[in-house]
Amino acid sequence: MMIEAKGVMKRHGTLEVLRGVDFALAAGEVAAIIGPSGGGKSTFLRTLNGLEPFHAGTIAIEGVSIPHGVDDRRDAALLQSIRRKVGFVFQQFHLFPHLTVRDNIIEAPLRVARISRDEAVARAEKLLARVDLASKIDAYPRQLSGGQQQRVAIARTLAMEPKVILFDEPTSALDPLMAAEVSAVITDLAAGGQSMVVVTHAMALARRVAGRISVFAGGVCVESGTPGRIFEAPQEAVTRAFVAHPR
Repeated sequence: MMIEAKGVMKRHGTLEVLRGVDFALAAGEVAAIIGPSGGGKSTFLRTLNGLEPFHAGTIAIEGVSIPHGVDDRRDAALLQSIRRKVGFVFQQFHLFPHLTVRDNIIEAPLRVARISRDEAVARAEKLLARVDLASKIDAYPRQLSGGQQQRVAIARTLAMEPKVILFDEPTSALDPLMAAEVSAVITDLAAGGQSMVVVTHAMALARRVAGRISVFAGGVCVESGTPGRIFEAPQEAVTRAFVAHPR
């Protein structure tokens, strides 16, 4: 399995954010995680590459375990190896405002992957063409729309050639037109066999790209199945209520 999580638990003080989550993702699979706000979706996603420590259970990425209470300083080498495999696309883009699009994309390949500048730039140019932004290579983030910034963020993640990409609400900060642009890129990645986990409230996107959908509520995965079963024959009341009011 690309990702295997069992019994994952996470607390904020006395509040149980995750209450024993099981989840698995095979190579080449696309999974969507949906459900009401506050159900633990984004928190769980962040545990999968060490952005959030967890308190119990197990998480393994291609068989490599992430320890409980993972720490950026103590576990720096492990986290770097995990994050080279597991890319993360944030809701709010997180581009470096003082760097051009080109330099945003080549930063990690140069500093982390240690590839040559020529190779990094060639990779950036190829990826920008893939997300239909080749003409913006010299632009700064402030000169781009939200949808363009998110597509640059996706290109930046792809530049590290991750085994799996985690998307945390990639379209929720965008207007419908910009969201459609980003959804088209994610759909293209899914068609190309990129392993992905997509946390989203965009039901059309989840239904289009995912082979499996997991529904989170109250810190647990209440049910999981194909898009057809989840949307047309949900088994749980929370799922029925959620899919009855799609965004």
